[in-house]
Amino acid sequence: MNVRILIESTWHGRAKKDGVAMWLIEYMRGDIPETRQGFIHARDQTEAAGCLMALINALTVLKKPCNIEITTQCEKLLNVLSNRWHTQWKERGWKTSKGKTVKDVDLWELLIGKMDPHTYTIESGQHDYQKIMQAAVVKEFEDWEKKGG
Repeated sequence: MNVRILIESTWHGRAKKDGVAMWLIEYMRGDIPETRQGFIHARDQTEAAGCLMALINALTVLKKPCNIEITTQCEKLLNVLSNRWHTQWKERGWKTSKGKTVKDVDLWELLIGKMDPHTYTIESGQHDYQKIMQAAVVKEFEDWEKKGG
């Protein structure tokens, strides 16, 4: 089964802050297109952590091995997954090439477990839901903040 996962968030860059990430997953169930979505709300997190959580949540929808196309603007996710650094980190006991402990190890371990049965590609760029998703994460964040998180 071919699946597309799209991720947008209110976070940008490495700074820790409150934010919301949205995931959207598309696939075909027989001849019927299926679309599911969800939000991640997190306090004092980075863009990488928020987008990791969104991707992990999207993957929970998948019940059998799939070919996944992931689209995100998150540079950390793009670099790590494109270069397969997560497999090297795991082999080194979750250390970077410079010997430092990998940030968000718990999330990377969860992601690896969820990604294990699947094949994937990851890319940055525009997608047909981008403006809608960006507006949705901003509204979700504003509503969440009004409710006090």
